[in-house]
Amino acid sequence: MLWLFIGSDAPRGIMRNSCPCEHVTHLIRNAALVLHPFRCRDQFDTHHSATPMPRQPSVTSSLRRVRQAAGLTQQQLADQIGLARDTVEKLENKRLKMSHDMAVRIRHQLGCEIVFRKDKGSQKKVWDVSDKKTREDGTRSDYVQKDYTNHRAMLSAIMEERDGLWEEGLASAVTLVAQAARKAKRLPAVAHALEQSLASTIESFALENHVVGLFRADYELSDGEAKAAEKRLLAAPTSTGLEFSRRKSAPHSG
Repeated sequence: MLWLFIGSDAPRGIMRNSCPCEHVTHLIRNAALVLHPFRCRDQFDTHHSATPMPRQPSVTSSLRRVRQAAGLTQQQLADQIGLARDTVEKLENKRLKMSHDMAVRIRHQLGCEIVFRKDKGSQKKVWDVSDKKTREDGTRSDYVQKDYTNHRAMLSAIMEERDGLWEEGLASAVTLVAQAARKAKRLPAVAHALEQSLASTIESFALENHVVGLFRADYELSDGEAKAAEKRLLAAPTSTGLEFSRRKSAPHSG
């Protein structure tokens, strides 16, 4: 191999006029570049030094610390805030800029604080999650799992109260429409229209199994009657079967 380098790569001027040391250095340099083009490049070719790799992002981003303190995986957090898992990963690795909407979602689900700070790299203002939390006495300390559990308990209470208000409002609206239809002497036609609308809603939101379950629990039917009612409801969701409201006996009070 050495004489191939001499014949093809080393100029004749080097062979005649250069000292043996220079010639040997030239051969070693070329051989090293051929055998180890990347490993030896910086050592033998100072004019073409390798471009340094970008610095890896810190593995202790504030979002990662908050998520881990809450005891959540990336997938669990993604499910809560309505994003893909790899999006959460990019946010934690600073490969994706956090939008205001993302920050608000994270704050709502985790109960942490968000900040609008200057990014050290770009010097631009960016949204981020803070791994500190302000306490009632005004001090600030690390976000911990108890902060997450307390926040989720508060959210559950709010959701339960809100759902109760929605349920009362929905029932009141249907009752109001029925009373108005009775006064207008249009109750049969309105009842038919409501039946079609309810059937469409049940089908659109996949409520059939829930309706059947509640129906079986609330109405006194024999097993045969319940199965027949379920079959008609699930097989033909375009008809809610308002005739099912005929109970065998009056519902239990209280």
